[in-house]
Parts: sequence; C-alpha cells; structure tokens
Amino acid sequence: MTKGKEKEKDFYQLVEEWLYAYLSSKLRRYEILVKDTHRVKLCDFLRREGLLRFFPEGETYEIMPDITGVARKQDKCLLIIVECKMGIVNLRDIAQILGYSIICKPEMSFIISSKGISDSFKRLVREYERIEILEYMSNHYIQVLKYDTLAKGIDYSQSIIVP
Repeated sequence: MTKGKEKEKDFYQLVEEWLYAYLSSKLRRYEILVKDTHRVKLCDFLRREGLLRFFPEGETYEIMPDITGVARKQDKCLLIIVECKMGIVNLRDIAQILGYSIICKPEMSFIISSKGISDSFKRLVREYERIEILEYMSNHYIQVLKYDTLAKGIDYSQSIIVP
C-alpha cells in the first residue's frame, strides 16, 4: 500500500470514530452503526446490513460514500453519509457529495477534510450567502467540516455549518 493510501485509510478511520461519537451523542436513543464504505456501493451495504426495508429506493443507490452511518430505533432508520477529502474541499467535491445526497436523501450529509475549505468556496457561501448550493432536500444541508488531526476532532471555526 502506498504512503498516500495509508494516510487516506487512517483518515477514514479517524472520521469513522468521530461520526460514531457524534451520532451517539446526538441520537442517544438510537442504535448507531458506522462503517467505512468507500469500496462498497451503498445499495450493497444496505442489503448486507439488512436495512433495505427502510429505504424503498435503496436498491438503486449505486453510489459509494466514504463513510456511511445508520441510526436505528424500532421501525425508524436514518441514513448519514460522509465524503472524506485529503485535499482542500472545493466546488467539485461539493458537487460529488451533493449528487450523492440528492440520490439517497440522508438525514445528515457531511464532507470532511483535514486541509480545510477553498477560499473561493468559503467566499461563495459566506460573502455571497449562497447556502442553497448545500441544500439537497428541504431544510437539509451538507455540512462542510475541517478535521483537526492533532485535536482529533472537528474545527468548527474553520467549517461551514448550515443550521
């Protein structure tokens, strides 16, 4: 395995751990499952975990989010997807996670990078207030997060969070 691939795999592991902790604290009454799915189609993941009954369109989800989370409580199941980027998040990266999110309509959608967010994208959202480019369903927005590898957590001051 190349050094770059090792770093990417390590980053997936960090993000997987963060997502599990985040969902466990936010959705306390739910059973949480978080997996690295960057090499697995979402439809296959849902089938393997026995979750297709919760997602009527799930057989069509031929996308491969890097990390997939599921929060389950009785007959309710929430889907969470994450794209991890080794470089600075730019508009092309947003287009990828936006497409994934439009297809599978997750409860939460994140794109996370340890390198941060491009200046042009930050300007577009903050200065020109173009938050609609992050909306994939009514009142559901992609959260663009900077992961601090030293602190092993999200640097919210360098992230774009849409309430």
